[in-house]
Amino acid sequence: MGSDVSVLIADGNGGYAPAVHYATGDSPTWIVAGDVNGDGHMDLVTADLGGGTVSILLGNGTGALAAAQSYSVGGTFESPYAVALGDANNDGKLDIATANTNISNESISYLVGNGDGTFGAAVMLPIGDASYYSPQSVLLTDVTGDGNADIVTANLGADNVSLLAGDGTGNFAAATHFATDPGPVDVVAGDLNGDDIVDLVTVNQSGQDVSVLTGSGGGAFASAASYPIYFDVANDLYKPWAWGVALGDIDGDGWLDIVTANTQNDTVTVLANNVGTFENIAVFGTGALPGAVTVADMDGDGHLDVVTSNRENDDVSVLRNLQITDSIFADGFDIIPI
Repeated sequence: MGSDVSVLIADGNGGYAPAVHYATGDSPTWIVAGDVNGDGHMDLVTADLGGGTVSILLGNGTGALAAAQSYSVGGTFESPYAVALGDANNDGKLDIATANTNISNESISYLVGNGDGTFGAAVMLPIGDASYYSPQSVLLTDVTGDGNADIVTANLGADNVSLLAGDGTGNFAAATHFATDPGPVDVVAGDLNGDDIVDLVTVNQSGQDVSVLTGSGGGAFASAASYPIYFDVANDLYKPWAWGVALGDIDGDGWLDIVTANTQNDTVTVLANNVGTFENIAVFGTGALPGAVTVADMDGDGHLDVVTSNRENDDVSVLRNLQITDSIFADGFDIIPI
């Protein structure tokens, strides 16, 4: 595992310049982008698993990044696996939340942003029994519908998600928990059924599926409905062992679809949304060992494409969305070295 991030500048037509590398803290495992210093340019924030830190890399608007500045996530043995950005205290400045996984104290760290690219000392928030929760993913966004950012984690060891409701001043309520299928490793939020209430989706490594927790408002969620992400999940040779999940309208019908990165069998799965249910799936090949996935219009044609980061050969895969009847994506995919 390296200690840097790679930036590949897009040309708007599906092409990319060679990767430029920027040093971070030790062993970064997660990356998010946002304007943390208020200059109108995207900055990067990494969760540095091996260093117990987050690294801030300020952008200048040209794609170049300043040298990383690192901040401790607190505690003695905290290992931040994931990081999220959001405005938790409603001051118009981005704050940081991390999901910390270690042997002593599974926790969340919250760092208040000063609006100039610097951050205050970390405040640690417990989510449950330190012996087994193992949070792997974190959100800092409003899921209760009150306009205040909340914290949500996917807890690999506890087979649940935790919700810490925010009050808009930077304080959070004690965690409440909602069961998922076994082994949730990533969580995303969005309105899946068109009722203007936020729902949650986890991708579950041991369950070989996704869990959809339909929101009913106020931070309440229905029992999880789970959907397989591969055609032959009973066959050990082809189990996905997914690590990442994303939401986006892949097929252009106005509904958010689910996309998973399936690490073991080198694929992504698209689960098409049918008014909040997800029985129909399509599977597409990627590079080796995709560990994370996102969706964006990478070639400017108005359709969301799928991008994975691949662990085996230090590259990314871009699956260009054709939106044709028999196949959403182009035959094959682009492998872009990083």
